[in-house]
Amino acid sequence: MSRRGELLVDRDIELAALARVAAQAADELGGLAVVEGPAGIGKSRLLNAHRAQLRERGVRVLVARGGELEADVPFGVVRQLFERALIADGNGLLSGAAHAAAPIFSGVADDGPAPADPGPRILHGLWWLCANLAADGPLVLHVDDAHWADAPSLRFVDHLSRRLEGTGLALVVAWRSEDPGAVDPLLSQLAADPAAAVLRPGPLGADAVARLAEASFGGPCAPEFVDACHGATRGNPFLLHELLAELSADGVTPDAAAAREVHELGASAVARAVLLRLGAVSPAAVALAHAIAVLGGEAESRRAAAVARLTPEQTATAVDALVALQIVERGQPLQFVHPLVRRSILDDLAPSELAELHARSARVLDAEGATAERVAGHLLGTDGAGDPWVVELLRAGAVRARAQGALDAAARWLTRALAEPPPPELRNDVLVELGLVEMSLGRHVDGRRHLQEALAREPAPAKRARCFPDLAWATMNLDGVPAAVALLEQEIETADALDHETALKLEADLASMGAMSPEVTREVARRLARFATVRGTTRGERLVLASLAQLAWYRNAPAEEVADLARRAWGDGALLGDTSIEDLPAYQVVYALVMADALEDAEAAADRLLAAGSTQGSIITFGAGSGLRAWVRQRRGLLAEAAADGAQGLAALRELGPLAHQQAMTFVGVRGTVEALVARGELEAADAVLQETAFDGDVFDLVPLNRVVGARGLLRLAQGRSDEGIADLRELGARDARAGVVAPGDPWRTAVAGALRAAGQVEEARTLLEEQLTLARAARLVSAEGAALRALALTHDGERRVELLEQAVALLSRAPSRLEEAAALTDLGAALRVAGRRSAATEPLTRALELAAGVPPLARRAHEELETAGARPRRLRFSGAEDLTAAERRVAELAGDGRSNREIAQELFVTPKTVENHLGRIYMKLGIHSRRELSAALVG
Repeated sequence: MSRRGELLVDRDIELAALARVAAQAADELGGLAVVEGPAGIGKSRLLNAHRAQLRERGVRVLVARGGELEADVPFGVVRQLFERALIADGNGLLSGAAHAAAPIFSGVADDGPAPADPGPRILHGLWWLCANLAADGPLVLHVDDAHWADAPSLRFVDHLSRRLEGTGLALVVAWRSEDPGAVDPLLSQLAADPAAAVLRPGPLGADAVARLAEASFGGPCAPEFVDACHGATRGNPFLLHELLAELSADGVTPDAAAAREVHELGASAVARAVLLRLGAVSPAAVALAHAIAVLGGEAESRRAAAVARLTPEQTATAVDALVALQIVERGQPLQFVHPLVRRSILDDLAPSELAELHARSARVLDAEGATAERVAGHLLGTDGAGDPWVVELLRAGAVRARAQGALDAAARWLTRALAEPPPPELRNDVLVELGLVEMSLGRHVDGRRHLQEALAREPAPAKRARCFPDLAWATMNLDGVPAAVALLEQEIETADALDHETALKLEADLASMGAMSPEVTREVARRLARFATVRGTTRGERLVLASLAQLAWYRNAPAEEVADLARRAWGDGALLGDTSIEDLPAYQVVYALVMADALEDAEAAADRLLAAGSTQGSIITFGAGSGLRAWVRQRRGLLAEAAADGAQGLAALRELGPLAHQQAMTFVGVRGTVEALVARGELEAADAVLQETAFDGDVFDLVPLNRVVGARGLLRLAQGRSDEGIADLRELGARDARAGVVAPGDPWRTAVAGALRAAGQVEEARTLLEEQLTLARAARLVSAEGAALRALALTHDGERRVELLEQAVALLSRAPSRLEEAAALTDLGAALRVAGRRSAATEPLTRALELAAGVPPLARRAHEELETAGARPRRLRFSGAEDLTAAERRVAELAGDGRSNREIAQELFVTPKTVENHLGRIYMKLGIHSRRELSAALVG
């Protein structure tokens, strides 16, 4: 009798709990259950019974099971879950955002430069694959033996478990838990989830043991015999089944006298029984059992026969024998009745026998056209023999693993390829591939060591240039920016026959690193200056121009020059195809455009980045692109939109952890969001952003990071923490001075001067503002000049104040930021009122009130000044849109543009339920009832 037909007893409570979890999926609430317990406690049989119930009710169930020898195959469990469904339903399931998961099933990455770690986008795609599968009805996923699941699949299980609410999905995960210290932390997190139903099936009671004993022997059993069986196995269902099978096969009578024999067999019955049963069959059956054990979940009869070197006739006979002895279940692929049976057989193999079987399995799978990573998993279990075929298979598997974001697996396989060892002519290639993977994993010491070994033996300039930038990045992380820059300089100067494009790429890498550090910024700027006239028609030229644009605003070049360099670098979006969208150049360009007051171009470029991030499923690009656009819109005075962009970027990046926040939002994400929130008076929200992204404490001295110190200073001033705010802003100035950065587009002097003026230190404030004016005029930055003139005016009284404010208004009317113009108009109106020119004050104040829509603090001030001047402005009313959170506003804007909940969720990297919840709150705050009313309500 097969194990699937055995009696399931003592598990009614657990089955009822699993039924409730599945019902949550049917109600679109999302359900999560974990089943944990020691080996043999009946976890798999419980899941089998649950699946039978679900299928009787017509609920779709997808099943996967981890395997001890398959743990090195990336996304092996994920493929088990979904491959059959994809074959049956077609590639339509991989449409939309789910397309990001396609590399798992094809092994081919999307076109275009890939990020160093495609894992986050693949997890995002897998979530949407689940959503697509659940679109026509509830879907339950069973993952059994998760303690043997491969690491990328476990990351997916964790990712999915946190996105079940509001979906038609239920997830049931089972694993062995007798060794708590060995349980993967992700599984421990699942068990700790408050939403999870945690099931820990206990040992069988005496009554259940009696029922199973009677079923096995076909009649009543003596109480002493039952007690002995219960005591020997401690109620473990699998051990009990094996013990009863052994006793029954030996012809034991289940009476009191047999109790002694039961105690002698005890819990060791499993291994002994399996091996004894194997010993009783033919050598062919033993060979087949060994092949099945090594092949694991890939043991179709034909494949197992090839590994065991059996004929079809021998295989059929051997299968029948193993099924009859309850060692193997009938069906395809061939599987043992329990993982413990497989473990017993594997443990009985000598290391040399096991290695030989893995080698045969690898050859068989390769001959059948199996994917490289499936073959590579077996090659890990073989000994090195200098076989080029092994090296090539492992390298091919590593390529596929990298495309799938399984970087740990790629590193293991390349390490094994290096140990084979590879032929001398391939050794450098393997070293480079391994070093690059280790770099992506953050293992900079190992990565640098392997890259250095390869470069020490590699004379070809093209091959050296391929990995030299990564060696430099490793050096930067380990030894600092100056050491990395020196390394690249030496390579560029000493390399023979380096083609122009390759040289430009190395120069761009050197500049990207050097522009971060105050120690080498000036030197790098001088070095790169000779490329300022390149047109931007090639990849190398565009990359160099991106760094040049960044360095140009550092040295306060005229705004037209900075913008020209940035536009040539951008190449109408061609730059996005020159490198990974997660790399620096695109962000350098947008930042330079903002600093040059070219805000329309900057916003268009940020839009392109956002679209690329959404289309390619790159959370980092989407998050950083959102932050870029937040900063652009903040500069334009579109504060509500800026705050919404910042919120959506941070929400997406939250999935990547605090460090990723800092890395991806370094340039402008935190800055733009905080500055927009400060201008809107939402100081608590701005402070929360700093705390979440860890920018409320010490900030490392890198030029891009320093911008956030300035934003924090503005927040502290707005909070009334003047000393802290001034200290932050002066610290930004000091850091810039060390790096040779002169950037009036970062008006820290203006902000400090305002705080000094408020404290009565007027002369010091004027000195700072005169300096800011000089720099702004040199750079021909209208917005910075106008803002400085406005601040300078406030250090004077009477007609001099009015005169300077009129100049500021005239300048700012030509600047791209309406917010600065509104502030200057408000100050001008107030100055005219104080000077007794009330009627003249009305016009600028009325205009200021129009421009300040969406900026409550400024609008209130303009309104109050109008009333004080004797005008009767309309009662100040902020629409319900002002009550929306930044995230709600973004959802409202997209819904108002006609996007469905599903489309919004895909674009914002959230779940449809999150969108639904946002819309519910939006309708209530705006007092509307449908999408059709959204656009009008947002501007009403």
